This record gives sequence, structure tokens and C-alpha cells, in this order.
Amino acid sequence: MVSNKNSPQLKVFVAITFIDVILVSMPAFVMISARWDFFQPSDIAICLTHSATGLISLIHTAMNFVFYAEFRKQIRRIMKIFMKMLHLNSKNAIKPNSHGIILPISPRSILANKSSTVSKM
Repeated sequence: MVSNKNSPQLKVFVAITFIDVILVSMPAFVMISARWDFFQPSDIAICLTHSATGLISLIHTAMNFVFYAEFRKQIRRIMKIFMKMLHLNSKNAIKPNSHGIILPISPRSILANKSSTVSKM
């Protein structure tokens, strides 16, 4: 008998694959059942069954983060780059107002300025 020390990890992947099959087949089951008049699903039921693929994506991302060190390393690298970009954008988004007070520019204030200039015309 061959032993594998990653057996618990393999069991989790098999279980998640089984859940994937169920979640991916749910929209087809609901729509075929509705077409053949077995039942009339509500709009909410249809939306929930079609959003299952997004749930699958989140589950697999979490699994990869838990089980793979290389994946965690890549996520950290991407987050560092993202945080640097946010930091650079926040430095560029500061400008003094007419009283010399430095205030950050927000999208809401930009929209307010655009609407006031449009109404003046």
C-alpha cells in the first residue's frame, strides 16, 4: 500500500471538486426543470444558481492560499505593488485649496466641481 503524507490535502481537493460539479450543474438543472414545467423557479433562485461559479472561484482562491506557499508569495508580491500604487496615487491626489489648506481630492468633489461648472454655463 502506498502512503501519501498529503492525503488530507488530496481529500479536501476531491471534496471541493465534488462540490464544484454540483454547483456548476445547478443552473442547468434549474433551467431544464423550469423548461419541462417541473417547477417554476423564482428570480432569486435563478440568480443564486448562476452565481455559483463566482463562489467556486472564491473557494479555489482560498484553497490555493491555504495549501500553496508559492501562491501566497505571489499574492503578497501583487499586494505590495498594489499598495505602492495606492500610495503614489494618494500623494498625487493632494492639492491646496484657495485658503492654503491641503485637502485630498475625492471623486465626489471632482463630480461636484464638474456639475457646478456645467450649471454655470
